[in-house]
Amino acid sequence: MTPAGGYGAGALLRDLRTRFRRGWNAIDSADRKRWLRLIAGGIAGMIVLMLALVGVGKALVASGALAWEVDFLRGLETDGPFSYSTAVWFQTFGTDITLWILVALTAGIALWMGRPLTALSIILAYAVVDAVVRLGWLTWDRARPTVLYEGVTAPSFHAFPSGHTGKTIAVYGLLVWLWIRSAPGWLEKSLALLLLTIITFVVPFGRMTMGVHWPSDVIAGWLLGASWCVVLILGLRYERTIFREGR
Repeated sequence: MTPAGGYGAGALLRDLRTRFRRGWNAIDSADRKRWLRLIAGGIAGMIVLMLALVGVGKALVASGALAWEVDFLRGLETDGPFSYSTAVWFQTFGTDITLWILVALTAGIALWMGRPLTALSIILAYAVVDAVVRLGWLTWDRARPTVLYEGVTAPSFHAFPSGHTGKTIAVYGLLVWLWIRSAPGWLEKSLALLLLTIITFVVPFGRMTMGVHWPSDVIAGWLLGASWCVVLILGLRYERTIFREGR
């Protein structure tokens, strides 16, 4: 016979929803409001930052200040850190499907552990950067590079900023910070930082080696992802009241 709670995904989702509600209610109402205000202000700031980066990017392109990017991409093709096939494999760490799986798994674990703000922050690490990047694409129709492979590998939508880079920095940055915060010793903390450094290097360089982004696209994505990651980390201090007060 099936227990009253049932089996399967439906029962799991109901359990996670209950745990979220319990954890959310355990946070002081004033801290919940502070967190929501911080997130709202952070999103507004991200929009402003995106529009500012678009303005700077357009000005630099118009002035010819980014002419060096053509030679940079050609240099990656001949003397880059890895080949095209390796770049395709490395950049999968920052693809949407990889990040969806990672976000769903880690947010679910956070909910199970009674950490609602951590779960929400992991989801927002992906969702907000994704939305802001799409805003950048709408406000600047910068063409993808055709320097390498005649642009055959480049998607048809706009180039600026690099969504792979932005979401990689935000999601992995937040997860590694959570790892470091709970790591018992310096060796594990160092390992976490090393893995973050590797991932945040190979994903953007993989995208550029494939010829689908200009270096300035990657720089803008990095700034967006890092900025949002900092906002989310600052917000998690409001969750600690649950554990300080033994709720």
